[in-house]
Amino acid sequence: RLRNIGFEFDLGGAVWWEERWDAQYDKLLAYKEAHGDCNVTEDRDTDLAKWVQNQRRYHKRDTLSDEHAERLRNIGFEFDLGGAVWWEERWDAQYDKLLAYKEAHGDCNVTEDRDTDLAKWVQNQRRYHKRDTLSDEHAERLRNIGF
Repeated sequence: RLRNIGFEFDLGGAVWWEERWDAQYDKLLAYKEAHGDCNVTEDRDTDLAKWVQNQRRYHKRDTLSDEHAERLRNIGFEFDLGGAVWWEERWDAQYDKLLAYKEAHGDCNVTEDRDTDLAKWVQNQRRYHKRDTLSDEHAERLRNIGF
């Protein structure tokens, strides 16, 4: 019956995978143009951030094709970010943006129409706090500014 309605059982496997990879790569190029790097975070683009994480994971496991690895290297993609150091630098940068926002607006209630990236970061901090996964240091820093 599925054949009768045009259902395709084989989507071309490798062809579909390459098309998806190329589409995500193109999104990464646009992201780099807009943000200056390839370090996509989930608060900016969840789908692309997961794809980027997978590329790093595949590279680490030596399952990323040479062609894909080379294409990523050619645009300045970093396979090893130094883990926690990069994450802390990113967190600190967003925290500084939040301080500036509070100075300008009097609160920490960032809306997406004012700053989409910062609003998503703030939402994530609240979610991490609710799940008890926000570090004590980060929670205290946020409390100290009336978050």
